[in-house]
This record gives sequence, structure tokens and C-alpha cells, in this order.
Amino acid sequence: MKKLFKKVLSLFLVFAIVFNTSINVFASNNEESIIIDGYYFKIISKDWKGVKLSYSDQSGNYIFYLDKKDSNEDAVVEITKVNAIQTYSESNNLVSNYQIKFDKNIEYTEDTNDFSSTMLIDQENGREYRLDPKSRIAFVIPVGIPLVAAAIEALLAVGGVILIAGVAYTLAEEVVEALKKQNKYKYYAAVLRKNAVYVGGGLTTSQAKPLAYSNDSKGTIFATSFSYARGLAGNSYRGPENHGSTEGYWPHIHARSYTFDYEAHIWYAP
Repeated sequence: MKKLFKKVLSLFLVFAIVFNTSINVFASNNEESIIIDGYYFKIISKDWKGVKLSYSDQSGNYIFYLDKKDSNEDAVVEITKVNAIQTYSESNNLVSNYQIKFDKNIEYTEDTNDFSSTMLIDQENGREYRLDPKSRIAFVIPVGIPLVAAAIEALLAVGGVILIAGVAYTLAEEVVEALKKQNKYKYYAAVLRKNAVYVGGGLTTSQAKPLAYSNDSKGTIFATSFSYARGLAGNSYRGPENHGSTEGYWPHIHARSYTFDYEAHIWYAP
């Protein structure tokens, strides 16, 4: 995973630029931006709930919003066409014109470049368009396929997000402080991808408990504190462990039954 692009560059940078074959991220004149395949997106905001970008060209002005949802609901991308980006502010109550729904059979990352099974839905008339550039009717799609594909890549890269079975998982580093401050959930679904932990939707204790006693070595829980992690595993567990000191590694424990240690990780915020 291109971790360099997982973080938006600081607003305090005067100028920095990073090159990749398809992705450039830079900040200039206190304005954060990202370029995907030649499309220049301005970064409006990002938090644990979603990511918002703007884009303008001769075809119009657009706001792209990745709504991560909650409680393991399917994430969506909302596309809104606005009169002028300059007059847009966070206080505007925008109604999206189009919505992107993802194929649950595909795991989407910032490296994904095939969105041909993704659907664009016209919110006004309910018409659905497959984002397949090889389709004979691709020319009738109201928003250009290359632009939408680039916007999706940009949203995933800026937010540090992957989509698994339609659900958004975010790099733990991006959301951990926000999760520690909220009091709705103690536990979250989590997965391990390329030596990085990604956090998904919230889990109740009854939902998290059986996951702790599984042999899924690629997951499956992120707790907002060590005490919550230990409470899930009970008095018998292996750890705490941490297999690295660099970004992407998190302390964790493993539930234990007598002398058997389960493979599932119970990661936690230190």
C-alpha cells in the first residue's frame, strides 16, 4: 500500500510534491489537493465519517463525498453538481444529484483502477448506469466515467480507505483519536492488509465476542482501549504483543481457551 499517499499533506507546507505513475498529492498556498490521472481535486474535508473533494472543469463544478456510513452499512459516494465551487461552504445543505454504489464482490483500494462493475445512480429519475467504459451506451452517462473513476481513487487515497463487501475500512492512524473520544462503541470490526490495520463499523460486545474466539489471523477487532480488549478476551489471553514499531503496527492480544490461543487479533488503542 502506498502509505505515502494515505496522509494528506500538512496545511503548513508551502510546497511539496510526490510522484507516482497515477497519483500526485501536494499542498500549495495553504490549499490541499490531489491529482489522479490528470484530474485535479481540491480537498474540502476529511474525518472519521467521510471525505469530501471538489472538482471543476468546462463540464461543470462537482462535489464528491465518500460517506463511510456506520455500523457496517454500505459506503456510498455522493456526487453533487454546484453552480460555483467558490460559493460552496461546509454549511451548505446539498442534495446529491448522483450516487455511486460499489460491487460487494470486489475489494476496492486506492490501487483499484477497474470500476466497470460500479453503478452510478441518477437520484432524480432512478436510472442506473454501469461505469464500464467499454459499454456501447457509455456516452450517455451524465458524469464522465474517467472523472468518476479518478474521484473514487482520490477519495480512497485521501481518506486512507478500503472497501470490503461494500463496507468502508479506514487506516487506524486516521481515525483512532476520534474513536477514543466517542462513547457509542467500544469495539470495531478490523482487518489487516499489507501490514496495516484498517478499522470498519462499530460492534456491540455481543457481536465482537465471537470474533475474538476465531482463527482469522487477518482480523478482526479494534478496541478503543486495552481494558476493553482485555474485557473481551477475559482473564486468559496471550500478549500484549506488537510485531513492529513503525506506522501500521498496533498492540494487540489474542484470546485463549485453556492452552489454545486463537489467531484473531484484538488490536487496541494505547
